[in-house]
Amino acid sequence: MIKNKMWTAFAAAVAIGCVSWTIAQPVAPYLDPTQPIDNRVDDLISRMTLEEKATELDHKASGIPRLQIPEWGGWNQCLHGVWAKTRTTTLFPVSIAMAATWDPELVHAETTAISDEARAMYNIHERGPSTPCGLVYRGPVINISRNPRWGRIQECYGEDPYLTGRIGVAYVKGLQGDDPKYMKIAATLKHYAVNNVEQGRLSLSATVSERMLYEYWLPHFRDCVMEGHVASMMAAYNSINGVPCIANKLLLTDIPRGQWGFDGFIVCDLTGVRHLVDGHHMTTDMAVAVANALNAGCDYDDAEYRMNIPKAVERKLVTEDVVNRALGRVMKIGFRLGAFDPPEMVPFSKIPESVIDSPEHRELALKAARESIVLLSNKNNFLPLDKTKLKTVAVIGPAAEKPEYGNYYHYNNEQNKVTPLQGLKNRLGAGVEIRSAVGCGILPDKTDDAELAKAVETAKGADVAFVFVGTNLKVEAEDRDRKNLDLPGMQEKLIEAVYAANPNIVVVQMNAGPLSTRWGARQCARDAGGLVRRRRGRRCNRRLPARRLQPRRPSPLHSV
Repeated sequence: MIKNKMWTAFAAAVAIGCVSWTIAQPVAPYLDPTQPIDNRVDDLISRMTLEEKATELDHKASGIPRLQIPEWGGWNQCLHGVWAKTRTTTLFPVSIAMAATWDPELVHAETTAISDEARAMYNIHERGPSTPCGLVYRGPVINISRNPRWGRIQECYGEDPYLTGRIGVAYVKGLQGDDPKYMKIAATLKHYAVNNVEQGRLSLSATVSERMLYEYWLPHFRDCVMEGHVASMMAAYNSINGVPCIANKLLLTDIPRGQWGFDGFIVCDLTGVRHLVDGHHMTTDMAVAVANALNAGCDYDDAEYRMNIPKAVERKLVTEDVVNRALGRVMKIGFRLGAFDPPEMVPFSKIPESVIDSPEHRELALKAARESIVLLSNKNNFLPLDKTKLKTVAVIGPAAEKPEYGNYYHYNNEQNKVTPLQGLKNRLGAGVEIRSAVGCGILPDKTDDAELAKAVETAKGADVAFVFVGTNLKVEAEDRDRKNLDLPGMQEKLIEAVYAANPNIVVVQMNAGPLSTRWGARQCARDAGGLVRRRRGRRCNRRLPARRLQPRRPSPLHSV
């Protein structure tokens, strides 16, 4: 009786606040940073419904508040600079230009800067092109440019698997960082594999021998997995020998996991699983397509996974164990990125906003742009020019005032753009008269004849005539292969006309893929003049005329 009265009194005291205590609630293992990652992943998956699992296998998943799962993945691009929705980040030369440096250490420095900016964007909750800036980035592109008309040569590193492998490893290590516990951001190799055609890419099948596959098309992917420890790979749209890459067990499981020891996740290219239905016509049933991709080893997709995984499991087309396997691979990368840990534990959470487009990064971009210039011809040592002897300079060509900045980047600060024309003005100063004319469009235009006449008059009597020619994203880009390798429009004719008016000519090619500048190349090689290739980027324009161009390195692409 006395004991019962005591507990009754105690309960009353607690009820009126006379006694208080705190009972420590156990932390779920997946939220405990001291637990091994595999344990955390298994614990998290055990708490999720099938529908939640399907949601997290959509790369645009916005998180699950019930389980404190943040929005951490996203659709992010950093091919040669972080693609942001509203702000300017540091823009580096396009990939094929970086290949022309033949310098993996410089590429590593570039991607270290890029990943600093990417992590800073995540830290301040900046917007990306279609989702908030996350921690999984879709780069590098390490496809081989075996097809010289391929529209995406600007995104890759040339024809050689060895060079591509060396640069790819450097790129991946720069993005992911070297912290022993945490990754800075997750790199994604694309497009895996045998992908270098845009036209018909959603349904085409590449016919490849086993020897060519292993000796030419895959070694650089292997290097980035085994040496770079890349976090993810992207399955390409195309088929190989009749089997779509997205549903190819040999390609997605047997080779990377069985032979290379890959322990990351594989994502399909955007809406790739959908194209098993409407492109490759592998099936007419989306749930079957989803099951085929999952069973082959494609772990991560878009809305198709979110909407159809529960249906595929219910119909026994794929087991929940396979879904768990895919989710485990994805979530393991999330834990390695520190997305589930307190920010104070993750060193990269301290990267400040001030690194974004910082003066140090802009200076590195300028260095990279200088190193990427290739001197194709320099008859009679016409270059470098002696600035003190220049009184009048003609700047001609459609690329002189409207340079391209490459795929997968949006430039948000018009004031910082430096065109070749402006760069020459900045470098030469007020003491040199600079005349300019467009000459023609990159693509045919009704004003071309009149502009050509202006260009000829502009060139006459100048100490030197710079002619900036090339291509743009209307000529070569994603989903757009070139029909031939000629300079488009009237640009070849423009070079001829300017040369006839003034043989002191420097032709600057501003392009991505190779060009067959037949007349211009012959004349610049035979007579006084220079032929320079400078691929897309920013800021090198301001110092081009004084650059001491030396034929130290070959181009990563064969010139035609």
